Amino acid sequence: MMDTECTICKAEFSNRIKQTFQLGWQGYRRFQIVERATTRGTPKLLDSMGYTYTVRKREANSTAWQCTVSTEGFRCPAAVTQWNDGDFTFSRRTHNHCSSVAALIVARIESRVREEAAADISKPASEIVKKVLHEEIPHAPCPSLPRPEYLEKVAKRFREKLRLAQFDWLLNGDSKS
Repeated sequence: MMDTECTICKAEFSNRIKQTFQLGWQGYRRFQIVERATTRGTPKLLDSMGYTYTVRKREANSTAWQCTVSTEGFRCPAAVTQWNDGDFTFSRRTHNHCSSVAALIVARIESRVREEAAADISKPASEIVKKVLHEEIPHAPCPSLPRPEYLEKVAKRFREKLRLAQFDWLLNGDSKS
């Protein structure tokens, strides 16, 4: 771990290590779904080890989640299945990359920025970002988190999508039904 990381990341990392030894590798994994956490505003599944997943396929009794790490010619093969009873099972393939210590914090911040942007369209994106960052991380900035300029773009892009959807609805009526 780098010395430049913030106290939240250091605390999260040391907490993971302690709990992993106490509960064992499989017993430790916990999952959390964060709504509007992706660029397209869809849910993201985060596990307690810092890996993130997006929905690959929904079926009647389960949801298949695929790891989000993907670059040109490189796709992480790890996957998780969420059953309707709340249980999660891992695929046989494992992650072929490191996890992010601040994945949950980043997803929560981006989700809150989108929610605040939708709730108050007239409020400047920079004010929304400052408010959310101050509430989520009241101390010094963390290098593991996205820059405020990026978060402002997240808010502006989300508002643009809302405006386009509203304009389309005005022109065409409710096209989803």
